[in-house]
Amino acid sequence: MSRAPRIGAIVGCVAPSGRVLLVKQRGGPFAGAWVLPGGRAEGGESVEAAARRELLEETGYATSSLVLVARYDVRAVDETFAIDLHMFRGGELAGSPRAEDASDVRWVRADEIELHPVVAVELADLGVIARDPAVLSRALRDARVAMRRVF
Repeated sequence: MSRAPRIGAIVGCVAPSGRVLLVKQRGGPFAGAWVLPGGRAEGGESVEAAARRELLEETGYATSSLVLVARYDVRAVDETFAIDLHMFRGGELAGSPRAEDASDVRWVRADEIELHPVVAVELADLGVIARDPAVLSRALRDARVAMRRVF
């Protein structure tokens, strides 16, 4: 890919019950999929600030803390997108659920929905689900996405 990857941040919020906060993706390469809240960092914005902003915009929740869990290089096989994605675990939440226009926000158990392979990798790294790495690798390949953990 000739251009530099975009910088993004997502937040994994996991309730004591094991439910995970997910949003319905409105656009982009994963449109229609249930994903962890997040998005691109704006010019000059830190990834932590982007994670906090996107969490609030997409879900109505603010978090007391963020802990960096993983960083990924995520790319479309056809080179239509590339993102340097930072995944944080969110702490205690304040607020009430409020989805963006044309979206939805839900607390779900991972077995209640069909997980996009990228989200399955993220939830495995958060310790929410157990998945065979070979199965995840095949699912990513079938989705035409290359995803490499760099931290």
